[in-house]
Amino acid sequence: MIRERKDAKAQDALSARSSAASRGALVIGGDCGALAAVRSLGRRRIPVGVLRGPNPVAGYSRFAAWAEDWDGAEAPGALDQLISLAEKHGALDWTLFPAGDAEVRLVSQNHAELSRLFQLTVPPWEALGFAADKHLTYARCADLGIPHPRTYAVRSLADVRALDFQFPLIVKPAEKQGVNALTTAKAWVITSREDLLRRFSRASDLAGDAGLIVQELIPGDDSSQFSWCGLCANGVPLVTMAARRTRQTPTGFGTGTFVESMLDLGFGAHAARFLGSINYTGLVEIEFKLDRRDNQFKLIDVNPRLWTWNGLGAAAGVDFAGAAFDLANGLAVEQAQARPGASWLYVARDAGQSIASIRKGELPLSTYLRSLFGASVYATFAWDDPLPSLVDTPLALFRRGKRKA
Repeated sequence: MIRERKDAKAQDALSARSSAASRGALVIGGDCGALAAVRSLGRRRIPVGVLRGPNPVAGYSRFAAWAEDWDGAEAPGALDQLISLAEKHGALDWTLFPAGDAEVRLVSQNHAELSRLFQLTVPPWEALGFAADKHLTYARCADLGIPHPRTYAVRSLADVRALDFQFPLIVKPAEKQGVNALTTAKAWVITSREDLLRRFSRASDLAGDAGLIVQELIPGDDSSQFSWCGLCANGVPLVTMAARRTRQTPTGFGTGTFVESMLDLGFGAHAARFLGSINYTGLVEIEFKLDRRDNQFKLIDVNPRLWTWNGLGAAAGVDFAGAAFDLANGLAVEQAQARPGASWLYVARDAGQSIASIRKGELPLSTYLRSLFGASVYATFAWDDPLPSLVDTPLALFRRGKRKA
């Protein structure tokens, strides 16, 4: 009798999984973070559609059942276009995976309407806003006693003239809105009050409606940059990974180009406390920097979405996109923790910064070569899916040349 109940339970779980998989997944965005999700889901034989952003690489995966260009999440009529394209491909009731900040904002701020048409992997804006808006993020950290950089309340040039700053500082947008000199650089380093007076108005204009963050610059190179990544349900971490962002572009404030999984050194407790306080459900990457002045891990940023290097999870024994799909479709997700020692490399973006560091004597050639040929997983190349890498490499070189021009 017990055996029969177990068999029936297993059959029910199998039927539920089959029903969810038949609905498929719709990935919005095309960069290597989106590509990792497409591969993860496609290898599970889940139909995957892609709405390509400015970077189209994910749409070239052999695991994408179809791919469409669209005007983007910040374009007028974006919501209607998203629904229309899903209808065109029979993708209503599929699971939405927004892979960029603008895409996440679109889905989260229209959560009630979209939840009637799709399975969602991000929470409503009432919860997500605490992660997306850095003003709210740092205020919540202060309430919870989570270490974070000193942040100044600067709203005008009068504040710039009056407040007692400690330089150097950084200025950065409270939310990433659009693509411009500030959002591309992630942050500007400010070395003096005169420098801040000169650049404040321009930075405020580029930061957009959400405003500008003026914050102390924590000393330390990329070896001090860490991340806690996870899938949460109602504030409870289910699938987790700790990582060191060993190399980034741009250095200090950019996106990881060589990332290694590691043991959690204690910053995971800060992440869990923050996420629990907002009852967060979904995927998230939280960035920390080790401040060697007081030996504290300080919360820098929260990315409530598929992050660029989420593909490292598969090499470290966890499947973030697959687990998020299961959670969104009401399937059981067992708690899992990534193992340390796996590595992820984005060759096209990492090479330029690494070569410059080698020439300066900051990065041993042997260390770079070990990462180049010994990475556990690569951002765009996979033996069972080589085309995205062939497409991405010339695109990455073109974008790099365009930024320099």
